[in-house]
Amino acid sequence: MEPFDYDEEKAIAFIRQNVGEEISAKYSDDDIIDVIDCIFDYYEINGLLDIDLEDDDDVIDVNDVVDYAKKMIRRDKLSRIDLNDVEPLVVAELKYEEECFN
Repeated sequence: MEPFDYDEEKAIAFIRQNVGEEISAKYSDDDIIDVIDCIFDYYEINGLLDIDLEDDDDVIDVNDVVDYAKKMIRRDKLSRIDLNDVEPLVVAELKYEEECFN
């Protein structure tokens, strides 16, 4: 996966559209970027940002990404994100990546 063409503004708009008005209305763009940052931190920790010419079939375990994001958000005392909203936010972001990079 290559994050080079990642457009945060488009990702935020896509996420907002895919999580629905109720969740979207709760959060600022910065809040959503915090979730996106958790996802990319997960990728970095797990070597998923490394370019490997022989292995383009990295499988991302959505549950692992959600668990990691929840753990990081729980640690962030300033985070306004409800842990119940982490999964739909993560799933929407992963769907954005899938549509952009596949």
